[in-house]
Formats: sequence, structure tokens, C-alpha cells
Amino acid sequence: MKVSPGSGTVVDHEATGSATGLTWMDAFTTLAGAISAAAQDDHIWVADGTYNPASAIVPSNGVKIFGGFTGVNGTQETMLNQRDWTTNQTTINNGHGLTTTMFLVDVDGMHFDGLYITNGGGINGGAMHGRGSTTFHNVWF
Repeated sequence: MKVSPGSGTVVDHEATGSATGLTWMDAFTTLAGAISAAAQDDHIWVADGTYNPASAIVPSNGVKIFGGFTGVNGTQETMLNQRDWTTNQTTINNGHGLTTTMFLVDVDGMHFDGLYITNGGGINGGAMHGRGSTTFHNVWF
């Protein structure tokens, strides 16, 4: 089933398809991959679970990242209002012991919504370092 994140893509670490981001089965399995493929103002929907970036995530466009979806092993949401970020926790975790910030945001228009960002470490702020205009809704650090 094709999802409708407006203009954008989906991420699910349990997806086993072709990593196009067009369906939950074919979702990107890393947030960094989806962000690299994203254009300005794209929506990125992220399924529940824990994502451990292997290096700092550096968006080149202002994208909107939404967590709280069940993804491939759940209801495979097709609309933003179907997610539940308190039940379906999406965690961005420094599981690889990064010595740098997990998110380096130097672009305007970034939006984070429905995410748990944990175990940040490094210089310039452990979880996020931002110089552009960034908004946060329903985000826990």
C-alpha cells in the first residue's frame, strides 16, 4: 500500500523491500538514507523502534520528520493523523557511541515531531546542533 506523506518518504528499520521509501514494505531502513534522498519541505515518516545513526546526520534541506508510526509490522498508516507517538515510540539513539552531535542542522525549515532523542554525546551539544530555524513538537531529549 502506497503511503501519502505528502511529498516525502517513509523509514522503517524492519522493512525488507527495495528501500524506495514509497511504501512501508519498501521503506528506507535508516533515517540518514531518507534524509539524503529528501528535497526541501519533504515529509519523512519514521516507524517505531530505535534507530542508531552510524555518523552525524547532516540534512541538506529543511525536511519535516515525524515519528510514531507502526510501519511494516503494524497498520501501515497512510495518513499523518493515524500515528500515535506516545504508544509507537520512535527513538533516535547514540547507540554507536558517536563522539559528535547526532544531528547537525545548518539549514532553515527543519521540523521534528514525535521523536525521542537519547544518549547524545560530543561537542556542540550531544543530540542536536542547529544554526537554522528548527521547530520541535512532541520531542523528548
